[in-house]
Amino acid sequence: MAIVVRERPSQKADLLSMASPLLILSLLLLFSLNTAQEMKAKPEFECHTALFSFGDSLTDTGNLKYVEHDQFIGIWSLPYGETFFHRPTGRCSDGRLIVDFFAQGLGLPMLQPYLSGFHGAVEFKKGANFAVAGATALTPSLLREKGVEKLSTNISLENQLQWFYQLLPSICHPNNECEEYMKKSMFLVGEIGTNDYYYALNQGKTIDEVKAFVPDIVTTIMKTVEGLIQKGARTLVVPGTFPMGCWTCLLTIFPSDNSSDYDPQSGCLIPLNNFASFHNSKLQDGIQAMRKKFPQANIIYANYYNAFLRFFESPELYGFPKDTVHSACCGVGGPYNYDPTRTCGQPEVPSCGNPSMRVIWDGLHPTEAASKHVFRALSSGEFLHPNIQFSRQPCA
Repeated sequence: MAIVVRERPSQKADLLSMASPLLILSLLLLFSLNTAQEMKAKPEFECHTALFSFGDSLTDTGNLKYVEHDQFIGIWSLPYGETFFHRPTGRCSDGRLIVDFFAQGLGLPMLQPYLSGFHGAVEFKKGANFAVAGATALTPSLLREKGVEKLSTNISLENQLQWFYQLLPSICHPNNECEEYMKKSMFLVGEIGTNDYYYALNQGKTIDEVKAFVPDIVTTIMKTVEGLIQKGARTLVVPGTFPMGCWTCLLTIFPSDNSSDYDPQSGCLIPLNNFASFHNSKLQDGIQAMRKKFPQANIIYANYYNAFLRFFESPELYGFPKDTVHSACCGVGGPYNYDPTRTCGQPEVPSCGNPSMRVIWDGLHPTEAASKHVFRALSSGEFLHPNIQFSRQPCA
């Protein structure tokens, strides 16, 4: 005799068969509510029609050209810009910067330097770059009060915010149009503050002494965030600083005789990386406070520290040879191919044949390859908190 096995209805089906229409309706409503909450938790694409950026040489797309300065003169010579632009553009890199990839990720043109607007007709409707190489978070006068005298430029974050205030009336009218324009713009506030620390350390201050700068620097960055929000900004990305102890120039200028100061996996200076982590921790505290104060704004922390640290801990995973991971591509001399008196762009200072296999370009700044990897990680959501999505297509 053939035995037929019939599938028994699930317990859930039994319960539903006995349930009243009202109970079924309640369950459906509960399911719909949970689904809506889950969808809300997932990052949704927001259309951004403009991008504005503030910061230092990691973000400057050419403003330094229009500021009186006596450093970084080499960035106006090849091999700067050789990889993507095939000419120097004022960027401290062989090619594109993280901010360039942000613009492209939003489907926007790469940002023109704000100061170029005083030297010709420049359209800033889709955004502008206010960053200046060598810029500090704190004003020069406040740094002097802290005992830091020698700066490569007198531009601070305060100057950059004032430039934005001056520009805004020319690109939107101070009514509902401007309010909508600000809502649809993205603001990249940083990375900045590292120069403040670098100048202080380079002028003889200890790490413990420079730690005292952190509260003022974080407060300055948060005041900039607050100023932008009060003008109507709704999406702001605030990057932390990079792993300073891994950077070529800092490894060269501040070597340690104590081998325990170097991380055995990454080869980076532990005290400097701990200091960078301290800054980033306080910055995140500041961001959290701003989120509570302005719940209508989406303030996003960009974890540059971990995004860069991967290259030094596991360089081969990203196409970077381990034996040159700390060495400058463009430079000469010293254990890391970097000499602060003979820098990239000067005569007879060579560059490596393939910048795409290096993390550090000139001892101070990342290569385009490193910046591209960082942006890819950011745009995937790995190092943006909370995450946002990039369409890579222009807004309609």
